[in-house]
Amino acid sequence: MEEILQQLGVGIRPLNDPFFDDSYKVCKVFQRKGVTIDDEEELCHEVIKEFSCYVPGCKNTFQTLLDYEMHYNSSHRYACTECKTSRPNPRLLEIHIQETHDAFFKVLSEKQAMYQCYDSECNMKFNDPTERKDHCIKIHKFPKKYRFDDTPHHSKEEESNKMELDIVNNKKKKPTKVESRPPNPNIEILVSMSYGR
Repeated sequence: MEEILQQLGVGIRPLNDPFFDDSYKVCKVFQRKGVTIDDEEELCHEVIKEFSCYVPGCKNTFQTLLDYEMHYNSSHRYACTECKTSRPNPRLLEIHIQETHDAFFKVLSEKQAMYQCYDSECNMKFNDPTERKDHCIKIHKFPKKYRFDDTPHHSKEEESNKMELDIVNNKKKKPTKVESRPPNPNIEILVSMSYGR
């Protein structure tokens, strides 16, 4: 056995070592196969001079296909159908849709931890966005300037029209803001009731 190992040698062999000659002949590693590499984007630019974004409502145009692809990926690939905001990946889009547009989420979040961690590898849920933000900064080392949420900024006048409520008989009291609006005389209130059979 030692004789065989001594014949093989130890260490790294160079590419032109005779040891590899038989395998090079069988596999034809260094033989040209007639493959040519054409720049498909260059050919595309000869045919199409300007690239327009085809998403309805977007009027952007681009000189290169790469610029168009970068625009599409950052602005349209993971966009919310409700409010048209864009996210960098499907997980963050799903979190946005749940937290912003899902009424069921809003009800459940008052009773249990519902705010998912932004890190796709982490399964933790939190009682509010502030807890999640602290977790992401401390555990996942997110930058402090990371855009954690899309909470709309309200004017002081809007804030004065809201009243604060406490949830009674709940283990965790959490302030909830309810918007109070004056009734609109032009809108009739209709009450509809249906009975099951």
